[in-house]
Amino acid sequence: MTAREIHTKVIQKLLYQRRFAANPVTPAAVTDWFPAGERERVEREIERMTADPDAPLQPVQDGPQVCLPSIDEVLHYLDKQGADIPSGLEVFVQSPPLHESRV
Repeated sequence: MTAREIHTKVIQKLLYQRRFAANPVTPAAVTDWFPAGERERVEREIERMTADPDAPLQPVQDGPQVCLPSIDEVLHYLDKQGADIPSGLEVFVQSPPLHESRV
């Protein structure tokens, strides 16, 4: 799996779990959502993502947790990456959709 694919999967999983500022999660919990053989790499990529201003993943100020900043930023990020919106989350897509073929 490439770094870009890992970034996209992390964002999709956080979106599916609705992990925004009111409901943050630890990076360790996020890595547990991946197969054992990928967890170490996912953990490194999460660290890189929180330092990257273009990635919609931010650390929570009062602890070792991360969250998504906003639904708009996440959808724009997924759109730029050419990634699908996770199934069942079409309700988040505002009208008009970013790309109807991916909804």
